[in-house]
Amino acid sequence: MDGNLYPFLMKDIPYNKYVDYALLKPTVTPQEITKGCKEAIKHEFMSFFVPPGYVNLAVHNLKNTSVKVGTVIG
Repeated sequence: MDGNLYPFLMKDIPYNKYVDYALLKPTVTPQEITKGCKEAIKHEFMSFFVPPGYVNLAVHNLKNTSVKVGTVIG
């Protein structure tokens, strides 16, 4: 045994591609959404979740990237 207790975590798996990133606080600003989009692109996250009122802004900022946009309802 090589001392690695979790060898399955050491493989070259792009974990970031399975991560949903979110900024859902009620006081979020358009500037924070734009910054969050840049972070989602930089880290190549699967998706970026925003409040319903910011979906259009996120879609615009994430156009032509692999990052998907999500929101919450209810």
